[in-house]
Amino acid sequence: MRSVRGVSFVWESGAREGQKDIGVVAQEVERVLPEAVRTDAYGMKSVDYARLIPLLIEAIKEQQKELEALRAEVRALKGQ
Repeated sequence: MRSVRGVSFVWESGAREGQKDIGVVAQEVERVLPEAVRTDAYGMKSVDYARLIPLLIEAIKEQQKELEALRAEVRALKGQ
């Protein structure tokens, strides 16, 4: 997920044409989690954001574990 960028954009067509929005680049998501991307009959890709949630939860847990390890290391170094 580190290669997926959050972006802001303006819709170029459809019901939301001209509206500002935020999201991720579907092609970038497709490279790491293809099942979270749909392609319509016109070739337009869209992201099923609900499918990203489990990965984001795991990423947060991994970061928390690393943060706790770093805090323990700092405490140990301060104790020396």
